[in-house]
Amino acid sequence: MKDDTAEFKPTGRHVRRGHLRGIAGALVPRGRLARIVSWVLVWIVALLGAGALALYGLIASGLVSANLATPYIERAIEDRIGGQYDVIIASTSVETMTHGATAVVVHDIRVEAPNGEVIAAAPSAEVELDGSLLSLSPKVRRVDLVGAEMTVKIAASGIVAVATGKGAKPLTAGPLPASGTGAAGAGAQPAAADVARGDVPAARDGSVDPLMLRSLAALINDMERGGFDGGTLQDVGLKDGTLRVENESSGKVYVFQHISIRLTQAEQGGRILTFTFQGPSGPATLTATIGPERERARDLRLEVRDVATKDIVGAFTQDWRRFYMDLPLTARMDARIGVDGRVLSASARVDLGAGQIGNGEDALERFTLDFIRVGLTLDPARRVIVVRPLEAAKIQNKVFLQGEINVPARASEDWTYQLRQQEVVLAGPEMPDPAVVVEQVNVTGRYIPGAKRLTFENGQLQSAVGSLSFTGAAEFGIDVPAIRLDATGSRMPASTVRRFWPVSIAPPARDYVLQNVTGGTVDGVKLAVNMPIDLIGQKQVPLPEDAVRMELSGSGFQILALKGLPPIRDARLVVSVTGRSVRADMPEAVVVTPQNRKLSMSEGTFFMGDYFPREPKAQIQVKINGPADAGIELLGMEALKGPTGTAYDPSTTRGKLSALVQIHIHFRQVQDPSDTTYSVEATLSDFGVDAIFGDHRLEGATVAAFATPAGILLRGDGKIAGAPMSFEYEKKKDVADANVKVNATLDDTARGKLGLNLPAVIGPVLVKLTGTTDNVITRANIELDLTAARIVDLVPGLTKPPGKPLKARFASTDAGKTVRINDLTLEGSGTLVRGWIEIADNGDILGANFPTFQLGDGDKASLSANRSGDILKVRINGEVIDARGIMKSLVGTGNTPASKNSPKARNQDVDVDATVGAITGNNGEVLRQFNLSVGRRGTELRSFAMTARAGREGTVSGDIRPVNGRNALMMTTSDAGAVFRFLDIYSKIDGGELWVVTDPPRGGDAPQEGSINLRDFVVRGEPGLDILASAARDSSGRAEPGTAAFQKAQAKFTRTPGSITVRDGAIFGPVAGATVDGTVDFAAERVAMRGTYVPAYGLNNLFAKIPIIGMLLTGGPNEGLLGVTFEIVGPMSGPRLTVNPLSAVAPGFLRKMFEFRDTTVAPPPPRQ
Repeated sequence: MKDDTAEFKPTGRHVRRGHLRGIAGALVPRGRLARIVSWVLVWIVALLGAGALALYGLIASGLVSANLATPYIERAIEDRIGGQYDVIIASTSVETMTHGATAVVVHDIRVEAPNGEVIAAAPSAEVELDGSLLSLSPKVRRVDLVGAEMTVKIAASGIVAVATGKGAKPLTAGPLPASGTGAAGAGAQPAAADVARGDVPAARDGSVDPLMLRSLAALINDMERGGFDGGTLQDVGLKDGTLRVENESSGKVYVFQHISIRLTQAEQGGRILTFTFQGPSGPATLTATIGPERERARDLRLEVRDVATKDIVGAFTQDWRRFYMDLPLTARMDARIGVDGRVLSASARVDLGAGQIGNGEDALERFTLDFIRVGLTLDPARRVIVVRPLEAAKIQNKVFLQGEINVPARASEDWTYQLRQQEVVLAGPEMPDPAVVVEQVNVTGRYIPGAKRLTFENGQLQSAVGSLSFTGAAEFGIDVPAIRLDATGSRMPASTVRRFWPVSIAPPARDYVLQNVTGGTVDGVKLAVNMPIDLIGQKQVPLPEDAVRMELSGSGFQILALKGLPPIRDARLVVSVTGRSVRADMPEAVVVTPQNRKLSMSEGTFFMGDYFPREPKAQIQVKINGPADAGIELLGMEALKGPTGTAYDPSTTRGKLSALVQIHIHFRQVQDPSDTTYSVEATLSDFGVDAIFGDHRLEGATVAAFATPAGILLRGDGKIAGAPMSFEYEKKKDVADANVKVNATLDDTARGKLGLNLPAVIGPVLVKLTGTTDNVITRANIELDLTAARIVDLVPGLTKPPGKPLKARFASTDAGKTVRINDLTLEGSGTLVRGWIEIADNGDILGANFPTFQLGDGDKASLSANRSGDILKVRINGEVIDARGIMKSLVGTGNTPASKNSPKARNQDVDVDATVGAITGNNGEVLRQFNLSVGRRGTELRSFAMTARAGREGTVSGDIRPVNGRNALMMTTSDAGAVFRFLDIYSKIDGGELWVVTDPPRGGDAPQEGSINLRDFVVRGEPGLDILASAARDSSGRAEPGTAAFQKAQAKFTRTPGSITVRDGAIFGPVAGATVDGTVDFAAERVAMRGTYVPAYGLNNLFAKIPIIGMLLTGGPNEGLLGVTFEIVGPMSGPRLTVNPLSAVAPGFLRKMFEFRDTTVAPPPPRQ
């Protein structure tokens, strides 16, 4: 260490020791006792100071707890909050701030009422003291609550309960205490000083200038003079706080975290309030600044940034269903206020970003906006608040307004205002209509403070296409605040009205109009609103009927009544909208189909009886008249017929249409096709359709048509091919098959025109058809009533007269190329046929099976058929078959000529095999052990083989064999009498051997040439023989009357359809002989035969053998010298025999003169 004394040089002036001792001697008592006491006191003070400093150091370093000061801090805070509550601090610590101040951190601080209830609580707080902690009476300069939590409960009734901190008792907002009662009443009376400086609210007398804010100025001045408590408190804040809002009405909980609030004094003077928080949607900041006093005025500023209005509205709105807002908020307000409260200048700006505003429950009743901007500027000299801008925009929609608000001299006077346009364009893409440019907006009115009424005294909206004027008021001073509005619009395009239609008035009807109604011109609009304000946006309480009334009328509208159908054009509408209902009447309109067909419409109505329900319903009704082809075109469109339905060619239809259309719409939140239903009731008169059956037309029909989403139903009656019929057609929308019912009466002419040529059926046939069709396959159950018809060999042997019952029923399946008839039952008059048959479209039989094949009473047989290549093989098996009808058909008229409209018949190749135990015929005769095999190719009979037993021991056989170089059909029997009786040709022959040779059948009307030969037979019981013998005066050789034995009979014949012509017939035997020729007409059932009876034929015929002379004497090789001419004429059941006795004495060549000429008589013409 360096010694500074040794180097001292007595240069310059220095304090002398004697002088210091003199000062000390003057301060220290001179008495010994006095000096001792003085030094003791000095040391005591020094020790106390050192101890205080050490204690402060130990507390600051944490080595010693600061809880010693807790009671003093509690007392200081209690003094600052009025001394009415107790402050309890769990623990305390001390920190030194950077600027040297002392900060006490208290933990678990609570504020309790005198009864012990917790009023507020916080986890911790920082308290900065003004003054030393050692003074034991520190002043609080700054208080920060850290981590405080507040819970706000908003009940459905609107009562708010606030709890500050965990375990704190909720404070409930109740009714305000009545004035003048208790301490509160005394406290409520304003002091004279308050009145003097203007602290009494201006509303008390209304005489205060609205631009003179003396209460606000006084509050600011008080804050500037002292702390926030009137003392040293300069800084109050909240760090990392939490606000929990429980909204019972919405059932939601909103939590605002990281809340920071700070109220400080600026360095240059004034106060700054900063409020930041983290909401559910993001952070937000609010800043309020009070500037220092300069030139006896202060500047005020309030800024709000990034506030999510959705969180604020959702948390604190009692009825969340009525109001929704999701627009980010940024705002700023600047003002300059004199120290006396005079507002020297002010301006405000509010900016709301993109989002929605409107009904909280129904998203369809919200406005979607890109932004809202509001600017307000006070002009104190003119006492005017300039409103500019006042803007809202959505895509191309712009509403830019500006205006002024006149500030009255006294607050109780009226506040008048005026708004005018800057730019108003309604051109959003949600409508296809042209944009509306409002060229003039002028709205004037006033707010009347005393009555709390906002009036719209004169409102004018003017554009190039029309105008709207309105007046009204919003009443806030009555028991139930309400809004009134009366508006009148001029003639304008309907698009303008649609643009102005608010989303909150009949929203379902509005949506329907926007989506389905275009074009049109409105002749005029009237709107009257008189409704409580509380009901605006209210979805829980319906509007009164008279709350809203809008009436308009116009023409030229286009309406899309149902998706997928042509729009309604040129519609005239009369619309009425009330608080509960919407009605639109359409006196006239037209519909033009895609193929340019036109229907007129009248008496149309759209009615929504109550649009208050969340998902209301509406009905549309309209009458339609016009040509039937237009209606058929509409019914064929997919919206009505469905994807599987059938669209008919409307160009093939004729007639008139009259219809009633009803549409029911259920306006659901999420639309479904089933929410729209419809019904169409139409009548088609004088209706006709081409090619309804083949090439034939339905004509003269009256049809009732019904269409719903479930399908289409047609019922009617008319004529096809001149035949009356009734029908029903039902097509369900989602089912491929359509149901068809037809009842018709088809006579011969109708069947011929329809190509249903049934030659065997003569007369009317009743047809009943019930089936389904998908236009590819038709399935039907068919009933035929043939009672009134005459049946001639419908199948061989099936014949009946008119009036005799016969019905058929079967199920058919028409696949286009084939028709299958199942469950066929043909029953009546002894006939019973059951089975099935399948027929190709060319008429060929593809297969058949008839387990029961009974053509007459007692038949027991079955029939089956199947294809083998191109040949149809038919098999008939039976025990007994009555062949009388079959035999009659074989000698009958054949086929009736086909109609010229019927297709040309095709002869199918067929093989028939039949095995029958017994075939019953006429006169009690039976063919036993009957076997038949027939083969036909086209019209040619290629093979034939038949065997049977007849009579007692007789046989019958037949085959095709070559005769004279060509094939011939030969039939032989050893019992000709039995066969003749079986065939009912002639029943008086016994025995005899018969053979018949004829051409095989060749189809069509080709004649068959043949010959018949019979030998060794006897005729018994024939009265005609006695007549002839008597005429010839011959009685020789007769054992008994009417009996004659013959050796041989022969004749040539020609068979044509329905008749047989006999020529060169001769019968001869030992007793008598005869010649015969003539015709048997089976169709007319008449016979006409002639010939010569020759008695004693063996002797008499000898003269005919003499050349030349024999001819002269006998008249022919088979006649005799003596003979009698005869004829047999009349019905086959009883012909008349006529004999010419004069011919008996005439020579043969003269006998020809007495012969009967051809007496064939034509059958009588058919009945008309």
